[in-house]
Amino acid sequence: MDLDDELLPPAPVPVRVVPLEQRVTSEPLEVSGRFAASRAVQIKAGASGVVEELTVSLGDRVEAGDVLCTIGAAAAKQRALATDAAIALLESQIAEREDALAQVSARPDNPERIKSHEAKLRVVEHKLAQEKIQRERHVLLADLVTVRAPFGGFVAAVNAANGGSVMHGHALVELVEADPIVLVVEVPHWARRRCEPGTEVEVTARSFEGRRRGVVSRWAPTASDQVRRLLIDVDNTDRRVAAGERGRVFLPVGEREAFFAPRGALQHQEKAIQLQLVEHNRVLVRPVRVFGDESDIVEVVGELSASQLVVMHADRPLRDNAEVVIRGDH
Repeated sequence: MDLDDELLPPAPVPVRVVPLEQRVTSEPLEVSGRFAASRAVQIKAGASGVVEELTVSLGDRVEAGDVLCTIGAAAAKQRALATDAAIALLESQIAEREDALAQVSARPDNPERIKSHEAKLRVVEHKLAQEKIQRERHVLLADLVTVRAPFGGFVAAVNAANGGSVMHGHALVELVEADPIVLVVEVPHWARRRCEPGTEVEVTARSFEGRRRGVVSRWAPTASDQVRRLLIDVDNTDRRVAAGERGRVFLPVGEREAFFAPRGALQHQEKAIQLQLVEHNRVLVRPVRVFGDESDIVEVVGELSASQLVVMHADRPLRDNAEVVIRGDH
């Protein structure tokens, strides 16, 4: 092969295409997503010590305020009893020293002795004040020793055992609330104007038959200006739907002009979905979002034009801006 052959551009790639369909539709926008718990929290140890009275296990239902376990309760009780005993002893010592001071003060002929008794009384009073502060600390620490459920929910994980020692901040129990359960989906930004919070929608999932009622809870931004995240509350009193399960929602967005392409033309690349399009005999690789999971023809959203053709088959791998030659009719 000579140098001139090496500099020749690659031959156009033969492709078969179909039109990118554009039409007006009033069908609900069908969007897939995943369910998530409406609330989830890791309950951590507020103090270091030995785990006691741990009675909850995976899947248990608890109510707000229920005791999940205690941390170092026995040791904390012993410290509190020791402090109470010290306070009682110091109070008796104060009474004795006050009596002794009163007796010495009745004989003012020895002022140095009076000062000595006064100093001893002040020392004991200072110790008593310190022990009372310590008792207040024990009362405050009692709230940390007893671990309670912050809200009603189900135990999703237990990371401690009775008799085991834990440090402050150790994750003890994971608590989730899954009724309602939340379906999280991502939709085109224009859909926000047509599905305000409070809008009723229909939801499907493999874990239940038919469709369930859902209510749009709120919108959230994403990294893309063209996409919004939608949170939908779905009734889950029967606990059939689990967090992480896939679900599908039908959004009543009304009439719209949309693009449609064959499912077989979609290219899945590193968690992204692409369409290989042809315009003026050049390949355009465009990321798209797909709506309508169970259809052979799906709605696609992206930088699309009615003049573009969708590649269904190529004789060789295609790259963006590659030259192609179209085979057959389209």
